[in-house]
Amino acid sequence: MINFLLSILTLSVAVFLVAEFLPGIRVKNFSTALVVALVFGILKAVLWKVLAILTLPLMILTLGLFSFVISAFLLWITSRLIDGFDLEGVVPTLLGAFLIAAIDTIFRWILGV
Repeated sequence: MINFLLSILTLSVAVFLVAEFLPGIRVKNFSTALVVALVFGILKAVLWKVLAILTLPLMILTLGLFSFVISAFLLWITSRLIDGFDLEGVVPTLLGAFLIAAIDTIFRWILGV
C-alpha cells in the first residue's frame, strides 16, 4: 500500500513539475495533479499493454519509441476526463509524456519504489 501511494505521489509531482515548466500543459493545482496521476496511472495499467500489442509493428520499427506516443495518447485521454488539466497541441503532449515518464522514473529510482 505504501508503494502504491509513493508511486501516485511521484507521478503527481512529475505531472505538476512538467506543467509548471512546459508551456502547453496546465494543471490547476497540486490536488488536480494528484487526481491526474491517479487517473493516468489507472489508464496506463489497464490500456497500455493492449495498445502496445495492437501497435506492435510500430513498436518494433521504432525500437520502442512508439511507447511515448501511447503514453501521450493516454495523457490526452486523461486531460479529457479531468477538469483543470489541459493540454494544448500534439508537441506539448508528446514532450509532456516523455518528461513525465523520465521524472517519474528518476523519483522512483531515488525512493526505491
